[in-house]
Amino acid sequence: MDRVPNISLDESIKMESEAMKRIKKLPGVDYVVSRLGRGESPVDPAGYNESDLMIQLKPFEEREDMTQDKIADQVREIVTSFPGLTL
Repeated sequence: MDRVPNISLDESIKMESEAMKRIKKLPGVDYVVSRLGRGESPVDPAGYNESDLMIQLKPFEEREDMTQDKIADQVREIVTSFPGLTL
């Protein structure tokens, strides 16, 4: 997820936390983690306006007939509801 380049660190963290909270409530999602920025790698720098979400799905039998594609569509809907955020 990319936010506007001039976003503050605090606002970026708030937005990331809220997105993770909403995604975690989706049927079929087991857990969500994210990485905000990449200061540890000088060859792949990224600011705190950039993040990566990693979503672990429950086994298919426990997903209430939710396919990976359906969950992905719902995640996109959640993420794009935030102002100034692009995928």
